[in-house]
Amino acid sequence: MSRLALPLLLLVGCQSSGGGDGPVASASPSASASVAEVASGPQRLAWTAGLATLDGQPLPLKTAVVYSRGGPGLELELSTATPTCKDFSGNGRMLADGERHFSVGLAKLLDEDGKEHWGLNRIYFDGHTQQGGDLGKVTIAEADAEAGVKGELDFTLTLEKSEVMKRDAHVLVVKGPFVAKGCGVFTRDGGPAARPQPEALLTVAGKTFAVNGATVAPTTFPKPGHELVLSTGAASCKASPSDEALTLKLNLDDQGRATFAHMAGQVLPSQLNMTPGDADPSLSAKAAGPLEGDGEVSFALSGKLDLLGYEVTLGGEVTALRCPAR
Repeated sequence: MSRLALPLLLLVGCQSSGGGDGPVASASPSASASVAEVASGPQRLAWTAGLATLDGQPLPLKTAVVYSRGGPGLELELSTATPTCKDFSGNGRMLADGERHFSVGLAKLLDEDGKEHWGLNRIYFDGHTQQGGDLGKVTIAEADAEAGVKGELDFTLTLEKSEVMKRDAHVLVVKGPFVAKGCGVFTRDGGPAARPQPEALLTVAGKTFAVNGATVAPTTFPKPGHELVLSTGAASCKASPSDEALTLKLNLDDQGRATFAHMAGQVLPSQLNMTPGDADPSLSAKAAGPLEGDGEVSFALSGKLDLLGYEVTLGGEVTALRCPAR
């Protein structure tokens, strides 16, 4: 019986700029071959042969594809079956009988000192998602959603038995070189439109991020106030970005001071949460009008915050959509 595999990021009406995919015969890999040559040629599966074991037994992978959801990160999918690129474009896909598959989120992660390196920001297998912390290692030689990815993986995922998930205990070990065929970019249809904020300044660890979405809504967590959300991706009152480079959420008091800060995104190795003390430097967003009602309200942004090692700086002005309490 076929099963339905749901991706972590649920999209509506996706379209892909990439092509299809199918099974490829094995051949001896060439270390000097480009990712495009290997990903589209008969050498591809030789690069994934022996890449993974499950509970000590080789996992016979037949498919390795990569795609983007529109943000800066890449989704790497590996399977013992032969799904096509089109199969990954929607809200889910049917699994083949006996299929085993896992996926890995790849991105250039931002360090506290402003340097960037390729890393893992998510691992998914058998209904379990692992995020944050040290997930393992990845070395990328070439990476492109259209042309494909060539690199090496090194991680171990240990899952305990779960009665709720009806899952046995497993140990997935992935170690070695791989080449994945590029499926392109799956874009959103009917999602919120970007609202660029050219007057807003947002820097993290010295890197400037463009703000394309801003909302404000009443909140009670961690205490009553209002939550201002700034994102590199499009956002609305009904849809918040989940696959963008960076999202910064600030809980504001009556004076516009951030009493709680949350930052996440594909460029960060982990989600960051912090409650600044009353005497600590913090971020500020002073509203030019009421925060509740219809329409928009402008904020004057300022301040700096050491958010668990990442220096966050705000400046300029942002215009946010007023939203009801979430």
